[in-house]
Amino acid sequence: MSRGILFFDTEVSPKDKRVYDYGAVKDDGTELRSSSSADFGAFIHGASWLGGHNILDFDLRYTEDQIRTECPEAGLIDTLYLSPLLFPERPYHHLIKDDRLQNDELNNP
Repeated sequence: MSRGILFFDTEVSPKDKRVYDYGAVKDDGTELRSSSSADFGAFIHGASWLGGHNILDFDLRYTEDQIRTECPEAGLIDTLYLSPLLFPERPYHHLIKDDRLQNDELNNP
């Protein structure tokens, strides 16, 4: 099992509530961006820790099956709950995605 942390995000269609994009990065810099749940499952296989912003209340709804199968003992770190500690002057801010230049662009996990 990997000893590092893997961060991930999902982009979900507001209309049909399906994941249209998975994004993930391992601590060694290896990245995944795919619309395939199988690719996501293979990428997270064996991870010891999974992290992301709002994963407990959002992303796990769409990734729980892959996580249970590929890394059932992984710990979870949700940065949403760390934000008030790191940014006490703005405890409930939204994350800014630097590569999103136009409001009508799809999110990039």
